[in-house]
Amino acid sequence: MISLFITILPIQAQGFRVYLNNGSYISYSKEEVDSIVFYNETNNDINENIIKYSFETYDIKNNTYAIFYEVTNNQERVDWASGNSAFTFSGCGTSPDVYPTYFTDDSKEGNTALKLETRSTGEWGKNLKKPIAAGNLFLGNFITTTSLTNPLRATRFGKPFALKPETLKGWYKYSPGISFTDKNNDIIADKTDEMDIYAILFDTSNGNEYLTGENIFTSPDIVAIARIENGQSAEEYTEFSIDFDYIQEYDIDKQKNNKYSLTIVFSSSKNGHLFEGATGSTLIIDEVELICSE
Repeated sequence: MISLFITILPIQAQGFRVYLNNGSYISYSKEEVDSIVFYNETNNDINENIIKYSFETYDIKNNTYAIFYEVTNNQERVDWASGNSAFTFSGCGTSPDVYPTYFTDDSKEGNTALKLETRSTGEWGKNLKKPIAAGNLFLGNFITTTSLTNPLRATRFGKPFALKPETLKGWYKYSPGISFTDKNNDIIADKTDEMDIYAILFDTSNGNEYLTGENIFTSPDIVAIARIENGQSAEEYTEFSIDFDYIQEYDIDKQKNNKYSLTIVFSSSKNGHLFEGATGSTLIIDEVELICSE
């Protein structure tokens, strides 16, 4: 069971614990040390595999924007994806902290949390009917060169995943912006922005290695979805816990042959992919757990 985590899943990162079925866990230090230290303890209350993301590891790329990542046991780096690279086209990214996807020290635990803020793309975005850029973070890849011509195809959701996800949980704060606008930058009266949190497990045995913004909720390859129902305001840290709804039977043979992929998605504006939302909408995420069975 331990080798499954280490060699297949890109989930281990500094600053969290991975719980195993036998009750032990692997704990990754958040201290700046030369190597990662492992600890094993017995905890008879833990019966599931729990993958935890604490958003403590990130880089600032060329002093422009933040890239969050995980580090596997064999020191391989696995990046989270965001639309930050496309925001550079707007000319509004004057410093890393004004990009849509960044970090904050307003954390539930640890040193940092994920901060997503819907930003204006200025005159550049208005002219292209892309007046806002929602803060987002997801497991997958973002194709910057495609983002201008076909932004929905620029998001490629999913990473190979070898366990059966049962529940997605964590903590969030959310403050919607004042004025909700559409892609024409027209204010939509009486409409309040909402955030979004969801995870999707999908089948890759048909050769479709990723989902896109075009089919993220409609693909016939989707096996299970966990999506928050209430994306409204929360001034203090609020816990969420979302069970996966399986719309197809989970196939153990496909699991053994690595034919499943998973994405987890966070967005400060639920309709941000349509360039609808409110500038200033801010979603803070911390201490996310993915509870899985074998």
